[in-house]
Amino acid sequence: MSVPYDLRAVLMRPHLNERAKNLLSRCDPDKTHDYKVVKKFLLQEMQLTPSVYLDKFNSVSKDSNERYHQFSNRLTSLFEYYVESRQVSNSYDRLTQLVIYDRIKSSLPSFLARHVLALEASCVDNGGWLGRQEFISALDAYVEGMNNPPKPVSSVQKGAVTFTNKSWLSFEFPCQKG
Repeated sequence: MSVPYDLRAVLMRPHLNERAKNLLSRCDPDKTHDYKVVKKFLLQEMQLTPSVYLDKFNSVSKDSNERYHQFSNRLTSLFEYYVESRQVSNSYDRLTQLVIYDRIKSSLPSFLARHVLALEASCVDNGGWLGRQEFISALDAYVEGMNNPPKPVSSVQKGAVTFTNKSWLSFEFPCQKG
């Protein structure tokens, strides 16, 4: 059974919490009949990020008065919102990369996690994530740079210092468009 698209926005209104209803009252009335517009508006206004969806998905538990069918639907919705926010589409390969990416990211020490957040900030057009290969390459390069800091070498000019390893100077963010 499928709900007709033109009825979705209307049928969901009674099930919204008070905050969502208040937010929706500020939306352009001409656009409140389009489910996708309403959904995008509410998610944007509530500032739900991919990491919030993932945290909610990983931490949600079944309510005592909830049937397992309802719990499963709630989990499915959270997961679908998460996958959509990461722009995975219908690609099994991208989904696999995302799951592995998130698993590695969850195991990082805090200094590496901060580095990853800085890299992800440049990846807005890519769903806010680097992709698995770019991610592990960036992590390996960062760790390698920490383990092998550039060594100063005396130069011909008095007081000038040069470095033998300059690769760390030209690091580019993986998602930046050149």
